[in-house]
Amino acid sequence: HEDEKVNMYCVTDDQLICALCKLVGRHRDHQVAALSDRYDKLKQNLECNLASLIKRNTEMETLLAKLIQTCQHVEVNASRQETKLMEESDQLIEIIQQRRQIIGTRSEEH
Repeated sequence: HEDEKVNMYCVTDDQLICALCKLVGRHRDHQVAALSDRYDKLKQNLECNLASLIKRNTEMETLLAKLIQTCQHVEVNASRQETKLMEESDQLIEIIQQRRQIIGTRSEEH
């Protein structure tokens, strides 16, 4: 029924149909609904899904911000630890050199 206007929704086949399909076509024994009812239901589902996606997106943005902040803290802490380790290594090297010098001096005395 190509020339007919689609004005019904076949619930059984999940398909838009024309009145002739319902009256004499293969959809005659199927459950049908008004287009406006189906439209309203689909619109409500889309709005619900959209609200859910917006909420989830907000949650993800919050988690991402926390993750970025945590990464920044880790980088700062790693830099501090690296600096501290280098200072302590330099101190140990200095102590080792002093002790080597003391041992060398003692060896020369004996």
